[in-house]
Amino acid sequence: MAEIKIFNEQGNEEKIVCSGEISKKIIELLNKNTFAKVIKIEGVSSQACPVCKHNVNWNYCSNCGQRIKY
Repeated sequence: MAEIKIFNEQGNEEKIVCSGEISKKIIELLNKNTFAKVIKIEGVSSQACPVCKHNVNWNYCSNCGQRIKY
């Protein structure tokens, strides 16, 4: 079992206790919700997701779901 500490909307700390596989998935999803700066591709007017290198034009990568910052 793993314990994950998070902060709720009011800023109060909460603890979640779950299995190792579930905790890995929660951490993966939280990381995807954190802004990642796009990669500019030289010579092309396109930008790519820093995680999966897929072309992006929105606030989220349509391929892997990463939240994008321009």
